[in-house]
Amino acid sequence: MVVDAERNRNAELPIDSLIALAALRQFKRLSADALATHIQRDAAIAKRTLEALTEAGLVEAHGNTRGRSYTLSAAVYSVVSDKAAYTRQVGFGPIQHEQMVLSYIRQHGQIKRAEVMALCRLTEGQAKELLRRLAAGNKIQLHGAGRGSVYFESIQSDPV
Repeated sequence: MVVDAERNRNAELPIDSLIALAALRQFKRLSADALATHIQRDAAIAKRTLEALTEAGLVEAHGNTRGRSYTLSAAVYSVVSDKAAYTRQVGFGPIQHEQMVLSYIRQHGQIKRAEVMALCRLTEGQAKELLRRLAAGNKIQLHGAGRGSVYFESIQSDPV
């Protein structure tokens, strides 16, 4: 796979790119900041490395701006015959996140933002947005404020 990528580029992949691919193979998902420590460079160089690998089709970017993370691409997982691992690493979409949160509330009675972050592997901002969307859709209700706030499933009356 690496040899094919090098042939397509008519050049060898830089050592930073090879280290990035190895780190993604080991850790499954990384941010540019996390990769910077592995390649011992600053975050800007790490981001350029990841973007170059994205353009080469070896890596996929997920999320936007500061919450952006990177995984090996579907093509890479296909080459190593582990297609299911790709789906696991990419994670879940917004609809699955909503269902996971609602299921958690049904099982445990309530959920906190930090629990949403851990459950869905979301950043604080993404978790806030997910909870805001669920509350706006009248699927959950917020009780409390600040650190003590929790979310419960909305009690919806069934139409008769």
